[in-house]
Amino acid sequence: MAEYRINSQNDTIKLILKALEEVSVGIGFSVLCDIEVIKGKDSSTIIFKTKEEREIKQSDFFMLGYFVGRDFEEKACDKCKQIKSLN
Repeated sequence: MAEYRINSQNDTIKLILKALEEVSVGIGFSVLCDIEVIKGKDSSTIIFKTKEEREIKQSDFFMLGYFVGRDFEEKACDKCKQIKSLN
């Protein structure tokens, strides 16, 4: 069993958790892994523990990040909208 961790700001963690339910790559992670979230005040950690002897490819994490950035970030992150309006 392998373990992978993503640590980020709480806003980003919320987006990733949403993608795990709605995006095909995320749904695949949910099937292949036991997922635990350790919540903190400003940042949190998602822990992916693979079931059995399965491995996750680095490209799967890349694609998950791609979809989170493309499909969720602009719609849900107020901080991102503020930064973009300043530019």
